[in-house]
Amino acid sequence: MQIRLARKLCLGLAACLALDAFSTTARADFECKIYKANFILKSGTTVRGFITLNSSVAYDTGKQILDDLRSDARTYDLPVYRKLQKIRYPMGLGLAAARKDTVPVGTGDIRRIDYISSRNCVIGMEATGIPSIPQKAIDLLQRRPFALVETPTGDLQSEVCLSYNRQVGRAELRRVCGKIKKWNPQLTDRENEVRKNQRFDGLFERGIVAIQLQGVS
Repeated sequence: MQIRLARKLCLGLAACLALDAFSTTARADFECKIYKANFILKSGTTVRGFITLNSSVAYDTGKQILDDLRSDARTYDLPVYRKLQKIRYPMGLGLAAARKDTVPVGTGDIRRIDYISSRNCVIGMEATGIPSIPQKAIDLLQRRPFALVETPTGDLQSEVCLSYNRQVGRAELRRVCGKIKKWNPQLTDRENEVRKNQRFDGLFERGIVAIQLQGVS
């Protein structure tokens, strides 16, 4: 069975922007969870923080989480967020992490996971992770933007662009929003992340905050 979760990002109750171009189709037997845990690495280092996972059942042990991570045929960098912060905009997203609080942990480097707690993801959260952005951008997202545009970028994917520059209106946001750099399989995870951050930083210099969203298929 499939359910349709229609989502609208709003600037306020009186000025809700109906963004009919994007909706999230979620399988009713899958759910997004935020897990807090201690990640004990093979090097002996321990990283405490949060991750997001989509699964058919909720996990309550570190072994279950680790088995899920190891079910992927390849190892990859898992973003572990030492600290999560609430954001007001775009409405429906709810949480973000500062880059300084984000630690890339190789799934092949994890020896053990000690489960601490879990909670549901908020509707609209990026299913593949929580936006990791500069602290200054998180501070801006507590304020109502001057303009907001959401552009579909693929199957169940979109990019939300918020302007905190009075000189950048919706017309300019439509021009730049959604022009993301696709993940390059020839590059490492960290090299791809650098490319993604470079684009974000270029837009942020103009007072634009761009956040990529992905739904659950």
